[in-house]
Amino acid sequence: MKSAVAYARFSSANQRDESITAQLRGIYDYAAKNDVNIVKVYTDEALSATTDDRPNFQLMIAELPSIRPDFVLVHKLDRFARNKYDAAFYRREINKNHARLIAVEQDFGEGPEAELMEGILEGFAEYFSSNLGREVKKGLTENAMQGKHCGGIPPLGYDVDKDGKYIINEAEAAAIHLIFNMKVEGKSHKEIQDELNRLGYKSKTGRPIGSNSLHDILRNEKYAGVFILRKTSPNNSRRAADPSKTLRIENALPRLIEQPVFDRVQEMLNSAAVPRHHTDKPMRYLLTGIIRCGICGGAMSGVTVRKNKESATRGYYQCGKAKRTGECQHKKRYPKRKLENDVLDKIEQLAKSIKDANKDADRIIKRIKKSFPSNNTHRQELEKALHKAEQEFTRLTNAIASGADPRFLTDKFNEIGQRREELRQELNITENNVIIDRQEIIGFLMKIQSIKIDREDETSCSIAIGQVIKDAIVCPGEELRVKLRGLV
Repeated sequence: MKSAVAYARFSSANQRDESITAQLRGIYDYAAKNDVNIVKVYTDEALSATTDDRPNFQLMIAELPSIRPDFVLVHKLDRFARNKYDAAFYRREINKNHARLIAVEQDFGEGPEAELMEGILEGFAEYFSSNLGREVKKGLTENAMQGKHCGGIPPLGYDVDKDGKYIINEAEAAAIHLIFNMKVEGKSHKEIQDELNRLGYKSKTGRPIGSNSLHDILRNEKYAGVFILRKTSPNNSRRAADPSKTLRIENALPRLIEQPVFDRVQEMLNSAAVPRHHTDKPMRYLLTGIIRCGICGGAMSGVTVRKNKESATRGYYQCGKAKRTGECQHKKRYPKRKLENDVLDKIEQLAKSIKDANKDADRIIKRIKKSFPSNNTHRQELEKALHKAEQEFTRLTNAIASGADPRFLTDKFNEIGQRREELRQELNITENNVIIDRQEIIGFLMKIQSIKIDREDETSCSIAIGQVIKDAIVCPGEELRVKLRGLV
């Protein structure tokens, strides 16, 4: 008989103990039907899966080497982890101990077919998350229209009042005036930095103002009174967003720099930007934005290497954190060609696994309906819990506004805020009706089935990867793992 450990949790103190009982009932039913002996049960009560700081979860991971189970059983994958990088990391820990994670309500087995099913379900989960994101964007847009701060640290030179409006910080504003005036006088960034350091000016975080920060300050249109929302892509802060989606609001906040001075600085910066010329044809890394480190969860980037001037260049992928800052110990370089071919192999395996798109679609729809059941009772419980969290959050906000020292309330404030956002997201999921378009699923399966890859044509390979693969995760000594894009 195979052995297993079981894990269950609920996230809100307002959810009932029966929630754990219901999860374990499903786990034990699965174990009985599949001839599995559960040797130990771990539970965490009123703890979120958005973090791995759960005592009994950590105890379970620590005890895997001594218990040596064949399986780790959970009710659904969201009980295990909601952060995909935590999920990837702890799956790896489970696999290292020769066990397999099984969500008993979402068990698709192993192999390409299982990856396909998980990709479809992940697409629906992403759909719900996208809906929530749209609501958040509406709130940010409304704040922007009123000239209110939309989160994060305000720019140097500004503070934010209790109504969310920008106000001038006179001490910091002096640094901004100095930076723009010295730039107009033709001073170099190094000269401006030296003067700022001599006068003791610091960034909002208390650190010296570096070259990158200086460039961002000189380019920031807020200093000319312009509020810009969605200037960069949501998936890449270095890439410009679609101009049609960018919102510009003139005179939305107090102006620190007069428009002629700001425009003159922009002209100087633009004229100083010299285009780079490369003698070699740039190497194309097909997995950029997709390949991730299985140790830290960070993006892996392309590394082009040449032994000497006469030798040909070679391409590799390496963890960005390991390469740039040494924050990750995953320093191994993976040959570009082999890693890209491994991903293409996965796509071809998935395509071959689809035998009959109609029958496979029916099977997927059945799984989807089982994974997203309607539960009015659960929704009512979430609404009550959210109402209580909103009241608690308001009380803490009022206490801080009334003069209470925020240092003593920060932990509680963050805890309540996190619980509130998690409840909102969970409620959003329960309120969305899952509309399943059978033809859309059939079309998705047929699209994968019809993919033809020419390994010698980079464009063909890039299109295939972009259509099918959402993430590819690399760990030392382990097989490459991929996640599909799903239906969205």
